[in-house]
Amino acid sequence: MAVIRGYTQLMRSDARNESYAEKTLQEIDDLLALSDKARELERIVGQSAELERRDLGELVQECVTEIESGYPTASIHMEIGEDVEAAVFPTFSRAIEELIENAAKHAGPSSMIEISVERVPNAVEIKISDDGPGLSDQDQAVFSTGIETSLIHGSGLGLWIVHWIINSHGGTSDASVSEDGTTMTISIPHGPEVEYDKTIAEIQQARDIYEAAFDESMDAMVIINDEAKILDANPQSKEIFGLERQELLGRSVPEFLSEEFDFEAAWDEFKEGGAIGTAEFIRADGDSIIVEYTGKPNVIPGQHFVIYRDVTKVRQNKAQLEEERLMTNSIFAAIPDTMYLIDPEGYPIIWNENVEEVTGYHSDEIGEMHITEFIPDEDVEMITEAFKAVVEQGETVTVETAYETKDGKRIPYEFTGTPLEASDGTLRGLTGIGRRLPYPARRTSGQLDTPSRY
Repeated sequence: MAVIRGYTQLMRSDARNESYAEKTLQEIDDLLALSDKARELERIVGQSAELERRDLGELVQECVTEIESGYPTASIHMEIGEDVEAAVFPTFSRAIEELIENAAKHAGPSSMIEISVERVPNAVEIKISDDGPGLSDQDQAVFSTGIETSLIHGSGLGLWIVHWIINSHGGTSDASVSEDGTTMTISIPHGPEVEYDKTIAEIQQARDIYEAAFDESMDAMVIINDEAKILDANPQSKEIFGLERQELLGRSVPEFLSEEFDFEAAWDEFKEGGAIGTAEFIRADGDSIIVEYTGKPNVIPGQHFVIYRDVTKVRQNKAQLEEERLMTNSIFAAIPDTMYLIDPEGYPIIWNENVEEVTGYHSDEIGEMHITEFIPDEDVEMITEAFKAVVEQGETVTVETAYETKDGKRIPYEFTGTPLEASDGTLRGLTGIGRRLPYPARRTSGQLDTPSRY
């Protein structure tokens, strides 16, 4: 990335729009900074060190002094209570520096930061509050649980570093956001030095991962017992069953299945090693939906995990697409002219047999050829411009050229291209019809006339 950055700086002097180069340099700098944090995170996670008893008030004061030199406009006020010693690793100060720097950086040029260090039952609690715009929900999730999913995505690795450091101490971390700003709270066990139990930390991490995946999944997930009664359900389960989580607890899955579904056979198969299948569900509101399910028995003895996904619309769309495909093929076969659908890149998607008969190319060959390969070389520029007018500007275009067949012959044809629109109005390519001309294509100075458009 450093080499790429150097060349980008050289390119900037020749670029027509300097803002592109500046944006590229900024993205490179961000990635380099992220790489540094990633290396630091790897070092922190992988290192082994001894716990050392420290006065956390003094430790936090040292961190504040370090940060103040880099953020002279930040106003930092501290309150330190008595008996705030705790056993910490050398990395602990790095977590505190990250939190204070994060507050100073994001709270604005004249940030107000309040820090308190106090003894609470069985722990030392450190609170860092700022008057900034507030931490995002995604970053709060990373700070509190150390979890990222497609729905929980943090903005960087700084909060990951804090989470892993605090987690390695057997401590807890939490973030709260109000109109006044953000408060980051960490709690470190106060008791005598104890050996860090890595197994406990790994169990905690596994629990965090499970909770995030369970709650944030796009699919419905339930835990059921040996009687197929629901012990737990994630929020998305409401879309399948039509009931909130509290209403689902204790209900039996067969209550929601259609009478035609052989639950006993499916249940026996499931208990033998899991199952994947499809069933009709009758929601609490009476609506009927088609559901795909997959599950694993005995994730905990006597408790089984099942994922449900509503595929009603998918099935309906497949049926509709198949009907439309058959209709399209019927239309294509009935038209005496050459007819085809072309994708936005200029490659045929569907064509009728007339295209094969006229060009002499086999079906397998046509699907791999660009439209410009069917016409004389001198007409490529004209056809390309006409194609762009259809797929980019939504115009209907008619041109005269010729098919250049597989054996080298030229057959004069008039082609009309019409925009092919998707249901959302976006242009997906074009529909083309080619009609054979009874005379050679018109030319001017050896070239075809410019396209006529209507």
